[in-house]
Amino acid sequence: MNFLTVQLGAAEFPNTTRTRVPFTFTTAIQSAQAVLQSFELRTDDSDGHVKNVQVVLTTIFDPVQSTTSGEVEVEIQRTDEDDNVLVLETNSIEAEVRILVIGI
Repeated sequence: MNFLTVQLGAAEFPNTTRTRVPFTFTTAIQSAQAVLQSFELRTDDSDGHVKNVQVVLTTIFDPVQSTTSGEVEVEIQRTDEDDNVLVLETNSIEAEVRILVIGI
């Protein structure tokens, strides 16, 4: 089992709530899974009330294409108290996400 930490920092966060972070192991793996290690969200939106924030991670790894590298898709969703998905104003947030990728 191999472990690798990748980070998506505030300066790297794009103008969307979904992006991909590449990862590369030094040895061959057969499968990969991503888990959230830490998450920090800062907002300057004084009207916005962050109720529920979800970080959705999707591991994209195909050992036929590469046995050492892949990507983790990171999506940030914000919902109100009724679980309605709210549009994030990406110019008003900063996010830092640390992801642990486990290679088997």
